[in-house]
Amino acid sequence: MALFLKRFNFGVRATFISASRSSLPPLSSITYRSFHGTKKVESPQLSQETIDIVKATAPVIAEHGYSITRNMYGRMLKDPEVAALFNPSHQVEMKGEKAHQPWTLACSVHAYAANIDNLAALSEAVERIAQKHVSLYVLPRHYPIVAENLLWSIKHTLGDAATPEICKAWGEAVAFLADIFIKRETEIREHKRDTVGGWL
Repeated sequence: MALFLKRFNFGVRATFISASRSSLPPLSSITYRSFHGTKKVESPQLSQETIDIVKATAPVIAEHGYSITRNMYGRMLKDPEVAALFNPSHQVEMKGEKAHQPWTLACSVHAYAANIDNLAALSEAVERIAQKHVSLYVLPRHYPIVAENLLWSIKHTLGDAATPEICKAWGEAVAFLADIFIKRETEIREHKRDTVGGWL
């Protein structure tokens, strides 16, 4: 791990706000505020090795995350079905500012890496994103597409620095988070479908 950290010593500034660490549920149990009150969604635990590797890459994501997500969207949005889910204006850089969609995702990926050992700190953000995904008709079949393009972009952007071990750990971490979103979004859709006047 020391060699890994040395390899990724890019002198990153602390430009992201870290979530506070308090007495919160363990990794395998993320608490959501839902229509039905407080509920727990259980997902298989990540290995400690994966947690350590992904967390160690957090400074790298802070430095290079925007490039990673820009490259990801540039590749992924060539798929017409996926492109239809996004506002094309959010991919445009204006007046020297970062494009909204890639920047938002870069911040989210960094927050995930920085808090992967304390995911309960991200529960409210996960809930907001899940609600947004449902409103945009994001479906379970879209997650493998996003995962494949994100992992491709990590390797493409970081080059040899993205070792097989790092790519494997991020693959597991992305699959883990996708599972959480898919389960929560399925619950939201089912609730809306079963509610009088529901729109699904």
